[in-house]
Amino acid sequence: MEEADRGITRSYDCASVIDIPTALSAGSIEHLGVDSQQEVIIYHRAILILTTTEGDLDAAEAIEIELWEPPLNDSTHDPVAVIETLVAELREVTDTALDRN
Repeated sequence: MEEADRGITRSYDCASVIDIPTALSAGSIEHLGVDSQQEVIIYHRAILILTTTEGDLDAAEAIEIELWEPPLNDSTHDPVAVIETLVAELREVTDTALDRN
């Protein structure tokens, strides 16, 4: 990945309310709360910022995920694929649809 891959974002609407910290923990995904609306996520050696755009982290109705730091020393990952893989895992652990908006 290149420097230009930083800052790529994707927004999603949650079909039902999601407790983001609980979902990340259920998926064994490393995360750190910043405030009531942001989590820093380490996923596949990448650093992402998840921000709720509707609701709080414990009751998210819509989210935005930004690739803040691409995986180190790995030029094979597509930056959008990193975000989409994380979203797919969130869908699986929450059994909730996340539709891109």
